[in-house]
Amino acid sequence: MISPVNNFTFVHVNKTAGRSIIRALSRFPLSQRLKVVFSGHLSLKELFDPQGNVDVAEITPVHNKINRWYIKDLEKRELTKKVIHLYSNEDKLEKLKGLNENDFFKFAVSRNPWDRAVSMFLHSERTGHTWAKHKHPWVKFNTGKDIEIEEIDFELFCELFYKVKKPTRWNGPCIKWMQDHKGKVNMDFIIKYENLEKDWISVCDSINIDHESLPWLGKSSNAKFDTYQEYYNSNTKKIIEDRFEEDIEYFKYTF
Repeated sequence: MISPVNNFTFVHVNKTAGRSIIRALSRFPLSQRLKVVFSGHLSLKELFDPQGNVDVAEITPVHNKINRWYIKDLEKRELTKKVIHLYSNEDKLEKLKGLNENDFFKFAVSRNPWDRAVSMFLHSERTGHTWAKHKHPWVKFNTGKDIEIEEIDFELFCELFYKVKKPTRWNGPCIKWMQDHKGKVNMDFIIKYENLEKDWISVCDSINIDHESLPWLGKSSNAKFDTYQEYYNSNTKKIIEDRFEEDIEYFKYTF
């Protein structure tokens, strides 16, 4: 999400309370004042080109797709046609042209990788582990068999998603989202998920908006244990340690 008015860029790392932050920044009329442009799950080096300029061509299709969903939501809530018109016809993308990454306050959220992996597992479980059977033939290629959904416990999930499957934005380190084209972590502020509300206040102050508590979205109703540590054994702990070595070293995370 980008605001060319209050000059901030939020890089939405998956499973780090990003939906809650976007919901807070999307509320009307704040979002209209900020003229927010939706950028989905684009990383920093997708938002800005190698010269540091806003990559409007990369952002445009993502914004248009999300904006259509947002307008449909406004229509369901029966907001006035005037409000919907503001979202439909204002070309916010034009305001980004010619802007550079140095013009923005850039922020993102990091999360303890062992905690984040459990959150990803619970999300996958709620959605039926569709990635394992229907979307990724590499599962059968690497295991020699079809995977029955009922078989996927946390250990098998870690084996497949964080060991067999190559790193992507969805199963890789938070730090990769925050690096520029030179591999440098180029953020003005990184919220720690473990210190979410306090750090969010700091961000609100920095981008000059009134602070409101973040809504709690995506809460896992299918959690079997009270703490993420209880999901782990020595094998799964090591799998996550190996996959997220960069996060652990950079953010000084411990199990």
